[in-house]
Amino acid sequence: MNRRELRVMSKLTENEHQYLKRIGLSEDAIAVYELLLKHSQLTAGQIADHLGLFASAVYRLCYDLEATMLIRIINTRPKQFIPIQRQLGLAASFENEKRLLKELLHINQLG
Repeated sequence: MNRRELRVMSKLTENEHQYLKRIGLSEDAIAVYELLLKHSQLTAGQIADHLGLFASAVYRLCYDLEATMLIRIINTRPKQFIPIQRQLGLAASFENEKRLLKELLHINQLG
């Protein structure tokens, strides 16, 4: 399944996809998120197989997704990647971006 086919099957709207791009996620990171939304829980190897990526790249992408509060990483062997429920994940990501922006504005006001 290629990324375009995945987009058709994904649960993300075009606006959600654009938001994720605006906060700095790559197309590959968004594809990983969409795949996790579809499958609920996967390992890096499973994600790599679905998307044609190297497992090491999948780990980097998942760490980016975790930093934006869109997924959780379960520290089992192998690690499991679980999406935060779509609405909650996007809302948490948005709140995190607002917090970071406020911190940045505060730093600029001090300097």
